Amino acid sequence: DAEGYSAMEQRIQQLAQSLSRVGRVLDRHRENYIVKEDGTEVNSEFLRNLVHTPLSIMSDEEVVKWMWGDTKGVVHTVLDMMIQHFPHDSTLRYRFSAIMENYNILPLFCE
Repeated sequence: DAEGYSAMEQRIQQLAQSLSRVGRVLDRHRENYIVKEDGTEVNSEFLRNLVHTPLSIMSDEEVVKWMWGDTKGVVHTVLDMMIQHFPHDSTLRYRFSAIMENYNILPLFCE
């Protein structure tokens, strides 16, 4: 219906605005990283090629290592929450233990 279509257009517009803001933050990061001493304007294209972004893409191994082995990773966080909030004989604990046993090779990524 028209109302749903309008809501979807509004969400797309908000997403585009958010991405634009992220781009401006990254540009400011680059510009602040290198400041010319004589006060001349910095070439944005030059900076994009010279200065890395504050974010980096992780390899598959790094993602698995973080998810499975890091104390702040997904697996340890879920396990901690499960221990705090579910009884010892719960189905969730049983199923989670079964997953950990079936994929017991994953901790090797942490070494």
